[in-house]
Amino acid sequence: MGTFSEVDGIDPTASAWDTTGYLYGEAIFDPLVAFAPDGTPKPYLAEAITPSTDYSSWTITLRPGIAFHDGTPLDADALLLNLRKQIDSLLTGQALTNIAGVEKSGPLSVVVNMHTPWVPFPYYLADQPGYIAAPSMLNDPNGASHPVGTGPFVFEKWEPNVELTVRANPHYWRPGLPYLDGISFRPFVNPAAMGASLLSGALDSASSTDQSTILSFSRDSRFVVVDDAHGTVVQPDANCIILNTGKPPLDDLKVRQALAHALDKQAIVNVAFAGLGAVSDGPFVEGSEWYAPTGYPQLDLAKARSLIAAHVADKGQVHLSLGVPAGDSTYTQIAELVQSMWKKIGVTSQISQAEMASYELDAAMGNFDADGWQQFGCDDPDENYVWWSTDSLHREGQVSLNVARNADQRIQDALVVGRTNPDRSARVEAYQKVARYLAEDLPYLWINRSVSAVIATPAVENFNATTFADGSPGQGVSGGTFRFSTTWLGR
Repeated sequence: MGTFSEVDGIDPTASAWDTTGYLYGEAIFDPLVAFAPDGTPKPYLAEAITPSTDYSSWTITLRPGIAFHDGTPLDADALLLNLRKQIDSLLTGQALTNIAGVEKSGPLSVVVNMHTPWVPFPYYLADQPGYIAAPSMLNDPNGASHPVGTGPFVFEKWEPNVELTVRANPHYWRPGLPYLDGISFRPFVNPAAMGASLLSGALDSASSTDQSTILSFSRDSRFVVVDDAHGTVVQPDANCIILNTGKPPLDDLKVRQALAHALDKQAIVNVAFAGLGAVSDGPFVEGSEWYAPTGYPQLDLAKARSLIAAHVADKGQVHLSLGVPAGDSTYTQIAELVQSMWKKIGVTSQISQAEMASYELDAAMGNFDADGWQQFGCDDPDENYVWWSTDSLHREGQVSLNVARNADQRIQDALVVGRTNPDRSARVEAYQKVARYLAEDLPYLWINRSVSAVIATPAVENFNATTFADGSPGQGVSGGTFRFSTTWLGR
């Protein structure tokens, strides 16, 4: 299977996982929670996830009789170690700051206590913090490159940027699974090279976000393509330009408004994304229950010029650094288009590139003006709390997961309602407010919804269907990832 990136490690408590990280994770580990077809969370590795009456604590009870690949039992002690590692992690811990503490409550159960009620907490257990690693791995300084989980496949070898190989787990806790004997994951930075490997038969399948690749293979009857372009219960990633509102000139709302009014989003989608992915005015897409009109600024060059002229008269010319990840042809093309659009309103910009690791670190540290960005895909809006909250906002020079450094108490108040109120209608109203306030503050210049896909030969069967242990259906392809345990290779 081809992937479009490589990760820095395969440790769910310490490594930065993107789509590739989750593909690796789905093979080697199991999550405590997985999603049903309608996007609701259901226990998977866990047997039950039970809240207290006020949602201020949750009890996680594990399924009995499950062992890690090294033969050690999955029990409360192992779960406790995983959760504490996640809470203490510099990476994932910032998303778990609402956890006050965890304690063992039985041989297979742990209680997670919260600072404030946390209604959608189970969604986080289907995310990276919910993938459970063996204590032997977590206590190994080299564990991130030698992963040990309970998953359907056992780690065999990994040469970063070349290949990760896993083999079937003969003692998997779900009898009869997996069907495959093994998987070789091969990363491709260049989409054209990935496409050529699919066409030559060197790959059986691939995960892609490259729109030209997805469109090309969608038109090729020799391949099966499952994408999320035509609606999904999962909130998709958004393509956008993230603005640093914490320093001049982008601390001036009028400048951000001008930049928004100058963008012809449909032109960007047509050129850079091969027409795929509907233009967007907020983090939620039409058809989602969280969606409502946001009042986001529309294309208006005259208004944009007027706003920039007012800024220039008061504070001087606007010149920006426009960042893109090195080697990303799509975002480079976006930057070139945006650069020409901003030039029409009197804003000059210089395109800069950086390798992904330093690109993300510079953004978190506030060392940027405007960056091409793809983010915010989730199954519940609370999963974006850490990116939008003032709780995770820090000054330039410190790591801020509120990367745009947008400080809006109205957003914070709405996020708290969305996290603590069990009433679904109140939560929907809260997140619709968040989207409207983001359209007013403009820390993000929305472009379109991201489209991800899995491309496969017809021999790769059942990759868009998965099940829970009780036989009920699970969520299929989502965000370019899927579960491997029920996939097989036909002849």
